[in-house]
Amino acid sequence: MFRAALILCLALVAARPQDAPAAWRVVASTREARFFVAVDSRRVDPDGFVITVEKIEPRRDTREGRELDAYERERLRTTGDPEFDEEAARLFAFRVVVRAYDCREGKARASQVSWHDSRGRRFRSLTLKELKASGLDRWAAPGEGSAGAELLKDACAEAQ
Repeated sequence: MFRAALILCLALVAARPQDAPAAWRVVASTREARFFVAVDSRRVDPDGFVITVEKIEPRRDTREGRELDAYERERLRTTGDPEFDEEAARLFAFRVVVRAYDCREGKARASQVSWHDSRGRRFRSLTLKELKASGLDRWAAPGEGSAGAELLKDACAEAQ
């Protein structure tokens, strides 16, 4: 009984997104951010959706990137705990999104969103309630020529 409980507990811990993957591949870049996909993260779920782990890193070498960085840092000041909020805003380096792609429909949706420090350590994640409130959990087609369209093309190319 104890062994089964321990195995279940270890499986649950392993299934939770912890630190960010170590190896990334650049898929798209804009004036605001660079978009990466974790190497070896792509899988197809039982419903046929392609699942990837993506990193969005604001570019700090452009005005638009610095504005995105400031927006992300401000977005982290939401818990109501000023000490935690300031620490989270100070630590922020990039955001990680676990995303599902429907290659037949040309749509995507997020299933997990987390913020990480420069060492890849996660320090904040959206709760399911926050994810639903943000609308990121809804299927949507990326705009033509956008970084989202490049990520969709990349995810679906290898799924074919």
